[in-house]
Amino acid sequence: MLQLCLLTLLLAGEPALGHWRATLGPADSEVPFDLALSKSDGVLRAEIQNGAEKTPVPEVACTDGELTLAFPYYDSRITAKLSEDGKSLAGEWKKRSGKDKWTTLEFRAQAGDLPRFPAVASASTAIPRSGIVITIGESAETGTLVVQALDGGRVSATVLTPTGDLRYLAGTFDGRRLRLSEFDGFFAFLFDGLYDTEGSGICRMGAAKGTWQATPLVTDVEGGGFAKQVPAPRFPLDQLAYSDLDGIERALAEPLFDGKPLLISIGGSWCPNCHDEMQLLAEIDAQYAAKGLAITELLFEYSGDFERDALQGKRMAERHGAKFRVLLGGTAGKGEPAKAFPVLEKIQAFPTALFVKRDGTLAALHTGFSGPATGPAYTAERAAFVQQIEALLASPAPSSDATWQVLLASPLRDEREGLFLTVKRENGVGSYEAEEFTRFDRPTRQGVVEKGEVQVNGTLVKLGATLYRYDASTLTFYDPTDFTHRLVNAVRPHLPVMDQQMIHDPDELATKLGSADPRWRSETRYHLTRAILSREAEPRYETWRGLDDEDPWAACGAVFGAGQLGHRELAEGIMKLLDSPFAPLRHEAVRALGRLGYEPAIPVFEKMAKHDLDAAVRALAANPPTPPPQRGPPGGEDKH
Repeated sequence: MLQLCLLTLLLAGEPALGHWRATLGPADSEVPFDLALSKSDGVLRAEIQNGAEKTPVPEVACTDGELTLAFPYYDSRITAKLSEDGKSLAGEWKKRSGKDKWTTLEFRAQAGDLPRFPAVASASTAIPRSGIVITIGESAETGTLVVQALDGGRVSATVLTPTGDLRYLAGTFDGRRLRLSEFDGFFAFLFDGLYDTEGSGICRMGAAKGTWQATPLVTDVEGGGFAKQVPAPRFPLDQLAYSDLDGIERALAEPLFDGKPLLISIGGSWCPNCHDEMQLLAEIDAQYAAKGLAITELLFEYSGDFERDALQGKRMAERHGAKFRVLLGGTAGKGEPAKAFPVLEKIQAFPTALFVKRDGTLAALHTGFSGPATGPAYTAERAAFVQQIEALLASPAPSSDATWQVLLASPLRDEREGLFLTVKRENGVGSYEAEEFTRFDRPTRQGVVEKGEVQVNGTLVKLGATLYRYDASTLTFYDPTDFTHRLVNAVRPHLPVMDQQMIHDPDELATKLGSADPRWRSETRYHLTRAILSREAEPRYETWRGLDDEDPWAACGAVFGAGQLGHRELAEGIMKLLDSPFAPLRHEAVRALGRLGYEPAIPVFEKMAKHDLDAAVRALAANPPTPPPQRGPPGGEDKH
């Protein structure tokens, strides 16, 4: 009796080992799944089972009678109280599903050899490949229901949709009633209904409940995959920069400068299909990195906090052994990814992959991802990825001759730093020296104040440590990390050039502030503002109009104008741009508000300096500019 009491005390708070039947959600539409608990070297372990898929739970703990099953790469966890006999659990599943939004569902589990769904007799008929419509509230999604295996009433299936697949669904079919479910830490799906010649029933997707209808197909519902026609980029890909997971600002075009073709995947750690794709990309990287392929994962996360989102990115990469570059693109709110990555008009699905040639042009665009659960579809998709990568590696290197011609033709003017740069090239090796032109905010430094190496690959130029993109249409070298950091011909007036057209009359140029071409709007706002500052143009031109411009680069020009020309009455509107998904616009807003001396922005700057996703924004917010001193030399005349 004493021994039995001691044994009971030792086992108190310990869950039974072996199989558990677990469920999420209310009883009328619960999502059942198989959970296995085991011990190895005294450590409690757990595994989620969905048909052929076995997913180890990354973090398992049982303390004071409470079991925790955590999926940190999904920001998801189950916490449940254990019964006294260690054979039942009750609690909740909670996952992040937005910046300040969480999904929670009731969790229950029972130890023992209990089936996911009640056992059924072997079905006499199979379920054909079917088109399925899933309706949740007012939204409906179409896809293809694919039964992978039907064995004695047990069924394994998946649903292919235009945005990816619903992964490993497992359940039963008795020839009439179809039941399928899946839980992997993020996805929680249930399909329950009747299927004879057609099918219909209820479904659950996370916290949302809806209905499904299915009809046998002659041909598959159109899914994602490679675009039949590659879209024209709306914004130069090599004019963008993002923070890496260590907090360093990185130009998106760095691999292109190194002569490598680039595969960019747009995804998120919260997205199971993105995890499936990252696993494939990690395997592809191991095979093709040595041959010159560069892969970049551009993550759009939920919180918008650098430390949290960087941690999620590291967890995702670690899970798949990914060695390639991972950058933080922005937040995953509705419409925000396309604003933060304006190369594409719309990002249709996560993941989306861009295949970029060595010269920076877009070779292919792939939307969604069919993972391993789809069987033949995954095999075909993998082969298609490899085919595209082989083509990228065969793409020719761009010519650098035209860019070198511009660099060597005349000195350049660094408009942010106030420097004249002279570039030389001897025996194929480039170098530059910089001198400072007359300043009025501090003494002018004499002689050579900076020098370094010049390297060129196509239209990409590295002067010292800074990478620039040369745009032949505007005759400008752009720094992707800073809207105002540009190099232009040293003798060029503060006037924009567009496709070899320069407008010298300020009144005529001002008409371009309302141009339908966003490039004209952007360049006119920037250059006309500088012309006003240097007194080459009158201050009556409203370069600061357009804070709400639909083109983010043109909006940067308006913010620049407002800040440089001292329009403090616009500060409240500029404050709203501190939340813009487009990092250069946040950066420009910080600069403008600092120059305007707008006190309400100070506490926001302090928060941004710690938490903003973009390294350049964090750096500027930590040390924002202050209102400038009164301009002009003694006597009231500027010297140049």
